[in-house]
Amino acid sequence: MKKNIYIPFLLLAGATMHAQNDTIWTNYSDQVVGKTDAMYYKTIRPLKDKTFEVSKYTKTHILYSKGISSTDENPSIYQGNLRVFDQKGSLLNTFEYKDGVINGTVISTLNDGTTYQAVFNENELYSGTVVYEYEDVYTAMEAKDGMIIKAELFAKTPQNYRQVVYFENNLPVKEETFDGKGQLIATCTYSGYEIYNGNHIDFYYSPLQLKSNSEHKDGSLVKKTQYYRTGEIKEVQVLKDQVNSFTQYNRNGEVIAVYQEQTEADSYTTINDGTQILYNSEIGKEDLMEFKYVYKDSSLSELYEYSSEGTLKQLTEYNDYYPTKVTYYDKNGHKESELIYNESGSPQDGVEKLENIHRVYSNGNLVSETLFYSNGAPFKKYASFKATYFDKKGKQIGQAAFDSKENYNYYSTPTDGVLISIDDKDLINESNTYKNAKLISSITFENYKGKAAKVQEINYDENEYKISEIKYHSNGQILSESRYANYEVIHSTFYDDKGKLLGKFDHVKLDGTLYTFFDSTNEIQSISKYKNANLLYKKTFYKADIIFAENSKTYLESEIDYYKEGLFYEKGVLVSKTVYKDGKPFQGKTIIRDDYSSKVITNYENGLKEGEEVTYSVYLDDITTRDFYHLGEQISTELYENNVVVARIPMENGYYHGEAIYFDSEGQEASRLTYKEGVYYDGVLIANLGSDSSETSTYKEGVLVESKTISEGQVRMTRTLLNEEELLYHVQNFTASGVLRYDFKMRDDNIDGEIVYYNEKGKAQNKAQLSDGKLISGTIALKVQDYNYETSNHILVTKKGTKYTTKVYSDENETLLYESTIKMIDKGEQHNPLPISIPITIESLYPTLVDFGQYYF
Repeated sequence: MKKNIYIPFLLLAGATMHAQNDTIWTNYSDQVVGKTDAMYYKTIRPLKDKTFEVSKYTKTHILYSKGISSTDENPSIYQGNLRVFDQKGSLLNTFEYKDGVINGTVISTLNDGTTYQAVFNENELYSGTVVYEYEDVYTAMEAKDGMIIKAELFAKTPQNYRQVVYFENNLPVKEETFDGKGQLIATCTYSGYEIYNGNHIDFYYSPLQLKSNSEHKDGSLVKKTQYYRTGEIKEVQVLKDQVNSFTQYNRNGEVIAVYQEQTEADSYTTINDGTQILYNSEIGKEDLMEFKYVYKDSSLSELYEYSSEGTLKQLTEYNDYYPTKVTYYDKNGHKESELIYNESGSPQDGVEKLENIHRVYSNGNLVSETLFYSNGAPFKKYASFKATYFDKKGKQIGQAAFDSKENYNYYSTPTDGVLISIDDKDLINESNTYKNAKLISSITFENYKGKAAKVQEINYDENEYKISEIKYHSNGQILSESRYANYEVIHSTFYDDKGKLLGKFDHVKLDGTLYTFFDSTNEIQSISKYKNANLLYKKTFYKADIIFAENSKTYLESEIDYYKEGLFYEKGVLVSKTVYKDGKPFQGKTIIRDDYSSKVITNYENGLKEGEEVTYSVYLDDITTRDFYHLGEQISTELYENNVVVARIPMENGYYHGEAIYFDSEGQEASRLTYKEGVYYDGVLIANLGSDSSETSTYKEGVLVESKTISEGQVRMTRTLLNEEELLYHVQNFTASGVLRYDFKMRDDNIDGEIVYYNEKGKAQNKAQLSDGKLISGTIALKVQDYNYETSNHILVTKKGTKYTTKVYSDENETLLYESTIKMIDKGEQHNPLPISIPITIESLYPTLVDFGQYYF
């Protein structure tokens, strides 16, 4: 179980320190969201000194933060002081920013006037104490010399609970919890991020109250007691021998539910008999039941579902996990209807009453269906194979007829008419028209300022082939009209948001003016002019933020006359003029972005690439590659990580060719390797495998002669060439503590010869003899494959003569699940008596050969 007391501190800090999006509506983490999903909104006011005042408010119009940004493109790149306010609008924090990064002093002021001071360095707490607000509590973090030493949670009101977590090397080591009188009521220790020994307290918020007390021993949960908000015991959980025993109580202390969870070999938990109650998770309603499960003979027998107010809403009865009957109740808990199911678990007879859907079944058929808007007005009424659709005022907006010879269900396709669907905001999101059981048109809508706006309309012929497509601006004006033939677009016409014609384009002849638009905003992304299949002119725009493009500023990227000159811009400023001849760059520098993540700057001389071509990641504005050209031929490339060169490789005829130099993360030379026409040939390659792991490989005349994989300073795998003609390797694999785990020979990824598996003490445990991946004799442990997916079990296979003994074990606790012995009669190549793939490769071994990076060569 992970300890999370300090996580809210980091989340709150992240919400403040990494605000990053130019938008009106934002969520808790300052990410761009729609109004309905937002917690905050921003206003941006230009100031006389060409800066911008950015104010952030809660949806209830309480000021949350105010600061100055030098740009409205990304208004969260603050300069100077950013003031953050508490839920009552009082000043809580003052952060000192420079270029969007917190550097310097941070002042925190509590509602009682207490102040704290901290110093930040590059967005990280360096020293002192910073305090954040969460619900009705404060969360404080204290650091010294860049290391977190303490995190504390305490109420805004005096004489209340307080919880302190102590850190060493930025990891929690000890936690103490105090009651309102300052008495220590719980303490626990940590191992890494997990509670190891002692008692841990969790709280309710708004108001701060005791929620649970969990006891841990040697990293495992032993007992957990949960409480009602009013203080009475709600549930007691005891864990012993992989069995979780639960006893649940009402506020009078009476037992209302008892059940046990058994952890099976495949890590799943099962409940044999008893009653399980799950409670609401909404703040303030945690004491209301949400579900009650009743189990008999290891199967679910009854499921009670409750409303958000705690009244019984629905009771489902089961037989061997198949529903047999559902009883529905009204808001007062009185029986309203019931639905009987058949033996296969499908509705048979009765009335189904869900929140926004009522259905009537008879003899297994759905005979009527009513769907409702959120205000209770009917949206759809179905009966006698006809569906009628209404707006919220009861006006009919569509009708569809269905085949009377087929059983109607929710997914049935009409024979004629319009099939309409709505979203969770009661807005139409799709309208499909059918004729003679064929789809003839499909219209999709999106939520635009609280109304359903057409996005796209597609029309089909009698064979349901697309013949036309119309796209719309958000204000309802047509954006483009396209005609299709044989699945391909043949002609398009484009309009602005006022209905004015922009241009037409023949996709077959490649003639006219072609427009493309940003998906998120329908703004023009590019304008291309063709004549007789020749591209004459192109104007391209880009979004400053491609991740949150909908709310990002649009800039002119380039304007190119392919037979004269190309102009290239950065944030609207002209940075390069390039001569074009015969439709291609001739002299100068081009700047081209793709639709995804790259920006490429290329230099041309006399129509050929010359000098460097640099590729940037537009997400981070980091260099990813730097390629070098002479007379149009690539002569070398440089690869980068975090703007540091990691490889410098010569090239010839499009292949890596010659001596390459590899560098470490500091830019220092690490190794050299000669390539021959793209193939590793001679030298040493050091590959970064991530997670502080690397692989060093030595090649000689195109052959790998040895390799060594190291993780966190420990050798984890070695491979040594034994026979060059057969490409036979000796492989050794080691545990994280340096103990030999596997020793074997390998050819073409297949194990060949003896393989020995060693236990944690370094003693040989299993030995087997293989020939080109086939088990000849001995014992080997392998992963179990089920339809190409690994299971949570493994097998131990022993072959002696023609007999195979197979034992299946749980990965989690090594429990023997079953055992079998078979005798091989058919010795044909196609016969495989084992639940594994043949031939046996290093991927098949259990335990895993290595637990990081790659191990192929």
